[in-house]
Amino acid sequence: MQNSHKQTPDPYQVFNDFFERYELHDCQLELWRLLGAAFSSEDADNWNRLDRGNAIFFCKNIDEVLKALYALREKFKNEPPG
Repeated sequence: MQNSHKQTPDPYQVFNDFFERYELHDCQLELWRLLGAAFSSEDADNWNRLDRGNAIFFCKNIDEVLKALYALREKFKNEPPG
């Protein structure tokens, strides 16, 4: 009988694959491009001030997480996971 559960990917490999595909600056540009697209969509017409503020706050925090991840990447670049 086959296991129907998908195996959880190795977090280290997930990050490594991401870092190989994207540079920090590209991630930041895409994050803010997506926020701009969200604000200009018809759905955003129904957002109140709090919704808009929360979206900006969330993106600022994701930007900080990205910076931290890329800093960790540099710190551990040549160290094996574990």
